[in-house]
Amino acid sequence: MYLDAFTISALVDEYMDTLVGGKVQNSLDIDPQSVALEIYASQRRQYLYISADNNNPRLFTSPEKMRRGTQKPSQVGLLLRRYVENGRITHISQPAWERVVHFHIEGAEGEVELIIEPMERRANLLVVKEGIILDCVRRVGPEDNRFRLSLPAHAYQPPPPMVGKRNPFDITVEDISGFIEQTTDPKQKLVKTLSAHLLGFSPLLSKEIVFRAHGNIDQRTHDSDPEAIISAIEAVITPMKQREWQAGIIIDEDNIVMGYSVYPITHQDGWQPLDSINEALLTYYGAPVGEDAYNNAKKPVQAGIEEARAKMTAKLESLERSLKDDDEREVMRQSGELILAYQYTLEKGQTELVAEYEMDAPPLTIKLDPTLSPLDNAQRYFNQYNKAKRALEDVPALIEETQNELDYLNQLEMDLEI
Repeated sequence: MYLDAFTISALVDEYMDTLVGGKVQNSLDIDPQSVALEIYASQRRQYLYISADNNNPRLFTSPEKMRRGTQKPSQVGLLLRRYVENGRITHISQPAWERVVHFHIEGAEGEVELIIEPMERRANLLVVKEGIILDCVRRVGPEDNRFRLSLPAHAYQPPPPMVGKRNPFDITVEDISGFIEQTTDPKQKLVKTLSAHLLGFSPLLSKEIVFRAHGNIDQRTHDSDPEAIISAIEAVITPMKQREWQAGIIIDEDNIVMGYSVYPITHQDGWQPLDSINEALLTYYGAPVGEDAYNNAKKPVQAGIEEARAKMTAKLESLERSLKDDDEREVMRQSGELILAYQYTLEKGQTELVAEYEMDAPPLTIKLDPTLSPLDNAQRYFNQYNKAKRALEDVPALIEETQNELDYLNQLEMDLEI
C-alpha cells in the first residue's frame, strides 16, 4: 500500500478543515527519517506524524502523545524548532495529480513550507523558505539525480510532470479503445494498462475498476470491453471528482488491516467504511507510540514481503513454463518455412496464408504483412524464432536467480516474525 494521489487529495481536504489555523506547539524527532508536530487546532491537541522512510513513507495525525526518539536533534529538527514551532498553519495544498503535500506555516521568521513527498524509494521531507531549500531529510546530490537536486541553498524543484497520461475525469470510450489498440503484448493485463495511461490510477484503483468492469482482476487488455471499463470508471471516479471521499479499510479474516482507500472496495472481501481517511491511515499504520507500535509497524512490512513474493512466484512459474512449452517457438519456425514454400503463390496485398506443415496436423493460419515481400515476411518469423531461442538460453540462470530471490524473501519473513 502507498499514499496515491487520490488518498492525498482526501487527506488535504480533511486537514484543511482540521489543521489550518492551528498552532504548532512543539516539534519532535521520532527517528532519523521521521518527525512529529504537536498542533493545537479546532480546540484539541493532535500530533502530525511525517515519515520519509523510503520503504514505508507515512503521513497522518494521531491524538496520542508522541515522544522524541533520538538523543540528538537532526538538522531538519533544528530548523523545525526555529521556523515552525509557535507558528500557525495557514494553508495545505497538493500539486495536481502529485503525491506531494505542502504545509504553509507562518512563524516568527516569516512563512516556510514543509514539503512532504511520501513516495517509495524517493520519500523526502523538505523545509523550504521563499523557494529555497533550508534542509531536507534525504539530500539528493548530482550523483543521485542530475535533474532534480534536493540540497540546502538550492531552489526547490517539484517532481517532473507526468507525460503521456490522461486525466481520468474526462476519459472517453474512444480513449479506452485507443489504449487497448496501443497494447502490443497480447498477454498484458488490463490493470497494468490502466495504471500506465491514467493519472492517479494506483494498482489498487486499477484492480477495482477492472473487477467492476469484468469481474476478474486478471482480465487481459485485448479481451476487454471499453464501454464496461468506462462505466466502472465513472462509478468510482465521479464521487472523487466531486471530492466526495468514501474512506475505508480492508480487513482480512484474522482481523488484520491490509489496506485503505477513499472509495468502496469490491474486489476484496472485508472493506469497512470509516469516518475519515486519516482514521483509515492511523488504523492501518498505527501510531508510533505505546506497546503496540512495533507490531503495527510490522504490518506494512509483511504486506510488502507478500506482494514481492507473489510477483517472484508468478515470474518463476512463467519461466518454468517457457522451458516446457516449445509449441509457440515451433510455430514461428514453421510459419517462416511455409511462407518460403508458398512464396510464388502469394498475391500482392495478401494478409494471411493458410497451409499445412504436417499432413496429420491442422493447417496453420499465418499472418502476413502486405507491405513486405514473401521473403521478408518469412525472415520476420525466422527472426522471432531465433530471438525466442536466444531468450530460452537465459532461462535456467533466470530461474536460479528468481528462486534465490524467493528464498531471500522467505528468510526476511522469518526474521520479521522473530
